[in-house]
Amino acid sequence: MGERGRILKTVPLYSGDLSYMSDDHLKYVIPAVICLAFIVLPPPIILLSEPFLVRINGALNIRRNAVTYALHRLRMKLKPFLDSFQGCFKDNHRCFAGLFFLYRILIVLTPIYFPEGTFWNITMKETLLFLILLLHCLCAPFQQKSFNHLTSFLLIDLLLINMLQLALVREWYDSTIMATTVLQFVLMSLPLVYLLGYIGLYCKKYFVQNKLESVDECDELPARLIPGSMESYDTF
Repeated sequence: MGERGRILKTVPLYSGDLSYMSDDHLKYVIPAVICLAFIVLPPPIILLSEPFLVRINGALNIRRNAVTYALHRLRMKLKPFLDSFQGCFKDNHRCFAGLFFLYRILIVLTPIYFPEGTFWNITMKETLLFLILLLHCLCAPFQQKSFNHLTSFLLIDLLLINMLQLALVREWYDSTIMATTVLQFVLMSLPLVYLLGYIGLYCKKYFVQNKLESVDECDELPARLIPGSMESYDTF
């Protein structure tokens, strides 16, 4: 960047010493493009398009032909993969499995347009997170209400963390920066606290259930002492 924000030269984001699309840069570009085309993009595209294709096929009532039959067979082969991601969503909101992948991609791509840590970068992320939260609250895509509440909590937490980042961009007093940093750390720790609490409750429930089952097994009488079954045992 030059004076008055003029772009003098385009360089890679995390390595400004390399020239854009030079021989040294292509060593990283080619593997990244291959991973993007064959690993990153196919899952969200499949998860997004499959519910719409099924709905369009049902609405148009397309007759079965070679193409539709091949697509149907492909869908049946992909059904275990699709159900593993879409099974927790409502039937009319199964496309949200792909949207959650798309959310991550959009947030990661934000530094391409605005440098990391700048005001517009934080504002862009804030806008994306707010729109994601609004869409999620309006649709409530999960079948279980607890999943919807948990996702809303995580999005609000991420929104607050990103909002507090604006205080670090401005030149505030050291005490303000310290308080903001501590508050961000607390907000970032909330999901971990919830996860540890959930694991603790699950382990407690598991051990209590096993203990009750072992007590029930100890309370059972041997078969030879149950009335009516004495004849099946030889006596001295």
